[in-house]
Amino acid sequence: MQHRCAVLDDYQNVAMQMADWSPIAKDVEIEVFHRPLGDQAGVIRALEKFSIVCAMRERTLFSKAVFEGLPELRLLVTTGMRNAAIDLAAARERNVTVCGTESTGHPTAELAFGLMLELARKIGHEHARLKAGAWWQETIGIDLFGKTLGIVGLGRLGSRAAAIGRAFGMQLIAWSQNLTEDKAREAGATRVDKDELFRRADFITIHLQLSPRTQGLVGAKEFGRRLRRRAAAAGPSAAQDGQRGDHAASGLRHAGHVPDLLPADGRGHPRLPRRQAGAGARAEVTKSSPGGREAARPWDLEKHIRKTSRGWPGQARSSPAMTISPPGRATPTDLPPGR
Repeated sequence: MQHRCAVLDDYQNVAMQMADWSPIAKDVEIEVFHRPLGDQAGVIRALEKFSIVCAMRERTLFSKAVFEGLPELRLLVTTGMRNAAIDLAAARERNVTVCGTESTGHPTAELAFGLMLELARKIGHEHARLKAGAWWQETIGIDLFGKTLGIVGLGRLGSRAAAIGRAFGMQLIAWSQNLTEDKAREAGATRVDKDELFRRADFITIHLQLSPRTQGLVGAKEFGRRLRRRAAAAGPSAAQDGQRGDHAASGLRHAGHVPDLLPADGRGHPRLPRRQAGAGARAEVTKSSPGGREAARPWDLEKHIRKTSRGWPGQARSSPAMTISPPGRATPTDLPPGR
């Protein structure tokens, strides 16, 4: 019997072009999902016949209830080496192998500065106005040069953002719970406390893992009391708590970004899946198997299929088949309104 593989959340309809799937075509029937599957019941209904699932980041929640509702699932692959939406303990209980891909840090820093440039220069906004027939630009931009960039989380990704900030001639300040003055100095930044960072920064970029310690770290108090009136938050991990709609969070709204660091009271964000209490809070993707917990390695789907196929009773190979659900692209978000 052939394996069935579900590729999830391919909103841009690019999954089949981003890799060579031909080596597994004889053994795997692939179906690509271009839209969200809905709540946990919807995920179970859509995936109950699949033995392999390829997940895109944390767009779909794999809780204990979902694993229990997917008895055929044997292999779950996620992009990146961490995924807080996967309950690894539940995966181990169900003997589901979970693995992730290698990832680089430069796209995160580039996207963060893309947001900053949009906030500073409104390039996308002005382009939309031009395409709509406007004659002249209405924006008077601001410089990044000389502005203060506050970096919350000066690790691998935050350090990349710091290097770009220096290239723009920005003044760098940084804070995190474990950041030392020497580490900040190595990245060309000055370590300050959290209050001072939000009080001084013109732009803030946040690069922290979602965990019990960071949940609710940035909220109305930070944006409202300490953040400069014309400061802006930007970054693929930037966070807000939804209590303010001012310029401070406009980088998140204009980019359609879903914040990671949620309010400490557990209310969550309407665009994020609900997580079980404590499930996957610090989920680092590892290979889980009946024999124990191994360190994660970059995934090779063909290798895993060959390996697991030999170990699954009742599995027989059949003729090649590959089906893709009707393609479609995500509906473009509305352009940000003019002033």
